[in-house]
Amino acid sequence: MFPIFKGGSKEDPSNYRPISILNTTCISKIFEKHVSTQLHDFLKRKDILHKSQSGFRPGYSCQSALINMVQKWMTALDKGEIVGSVDFDLVDHDILFYKLKLYKFNDITLKWFTSYLENRTQVVKVGDNVSAKQSIKTGVPQDSILGPLLFLLYINNLQHNVDQVAKWCKKNNMS
Repeated sequence: MFPIFKGGSKEDPSNYRPISILNTTCISKIFEKHVSTQLHDFLKRKDILHKSQSGFRPGYSCQSALINMVQKWMTALDKGEIVGSVDFDLVDHDILFYKLKLYKFNDITLKWFTSYLENRTQVVKVGDNVSAKQSIKTGVPQDSILGPLLFLLYINNLQHNVDQVAKWCKKNNMS
């Protein structure tokens, strides 16, 4: 894991964001690509991903998604509404596995993804200094082929939930 400076005092550790980088082999990349292709086919065939999901998907533009998102955030902020985001490192594995079950992933596939995400460790390297290994309890690998797809599945229902909360607030004169 490499700490990336966000801003503020460089002496304050809370001003750094962790980025997990995988130490992968060519074989693991080939295997991940195969699994990724199968996963893309499954998601498309079952029409699982929300229409607003455009990141990390073939044929979708991240630029237009970003423009749309920033516009929605600015409108919400102008109205005094709350705006938030989710990061790769915040993916709760138990919630992700629960969602995979809801999306009808079979038991063998669920066991494979559990094996893929669990029992990972990380170190922090700053210059020549390296920390002790620590267990990774949350997040998906950022330097992987599957990490972005798993992240999309994790946040897939967010838009639906946001829409439902907005409708409820409007109905109850809380907009």
